[in-house]
Amino acid sequence: KQWYQRRVRDHTFALLSRDGWQVPAAEIACDTRRVKIHTDQPGIHVYTGNYLDGTAQGKGGKVYGKHAGVALEAQNFPNAVNVKGFPDCILQPDQEYKRNITFSFEYSP
Repeated sequence: KQWYQRRVRDHTFALLSRDGWQVPAAEIACDTRRVKIHTDQPGIHVYTGNYLDGTAQGKGGKVYGKHAGVALEAQNFPNAVNVKGFPDCILQPDQEYKRNITFSFEYSP
């Protein structure tokens, strides 16, 4: 509850995914734009620029302050290597790593 009250996001959320099946992971809408993310990863990490302090500059010299953006990262669970029951995250030399992430963008004026 504390992270919600402070409007801070730097957490991985569990998804109800299964190998080979993509599930809705996130949807962000703003005015006339919308982005949807589907993935077969077990989690999605949400980070909202908590530590941006106004010193980072982007295109055209635009300054990015605290919470100026959001990053959505489909991934395995943090610390999965140490937690029994979490999805396996170790890739052996003879294994192939293949996951799917689909981004769809919508615009409606």
